[in-house]
Amino acid sequence: MAAVGIFGQYQTAAWKVGSKERIYFPVASIEEFHQNRLVPHERPYRRGARHDHTGAKAKAWSIVARFFNSPDHETGVNGEKLYPEILNKLCDSFDEHEVGTLTTPTRGDRRCMAMSYRRQEDAGERDEASLQFVFAEDNEDDAEAAAQQQPSPPATIAADGDDASAAL
Repeated sequence: MAAVGIFGQYQTAAWKVGSKERIYFPVASIEEFHQNRLVPHERPYRRGARHDHTGAKAKAWSIVARFFNSPDHETGVNGEKLYPEILNKLCDSFDEHEVGTLTTPTRGDRRCMAMSYRRQEDAGERDEASLQFVFAEDNEDDAEAAAQQQPSPPATIAADGDDASAAL
C-alpha cells in the first residue's frame, strides 16, 4: 500500500485489535496530543502558583486518512480496495472494546484503545472518503494485572471488620 507524501518513507500505518487481522491504511496527517498532570498550589497575595508534577496523562493520536480508489493506486494487503472495504474494516474495528496496537509511521507501535472516528463522504467525490480517528494510549499491561490491584482501605477494613471491632 502506497503511503501519502512524506509518510511513504516510513513504515505503513496500521491498527490491530483483538483477534482481528492487522488493518493497514494510508495517513494524510497525524496529530499527537500530550499533557502533563500538574497540581497547582496557589499562595495568597502572590501571582501564579507552584506546580507539582504528578506524571503524564494518556497520549492521544488524531489521524486523518483518505480512502480512495484510482487506477494507479495500489490495493490493500489482501487485494482489497481502500474504499470501501478497508475503510469499513477500520470503522468496524472501533466496535471491538479491547486494547489494540496502533502503528504510526513516525512513532512505531503504541498500545491504544480506539476512542472515536468521524467519517466523511461527499456525493461529489466518487469512491472516496475521509476518516479522522482518535486513539488513546493505554498503560495497563493486561487484564490479569488489572485484577491484581491493591484493595482500597475501605475494602480492607470491611474485610477485617470482625477483627477490627475486637481490637477496640
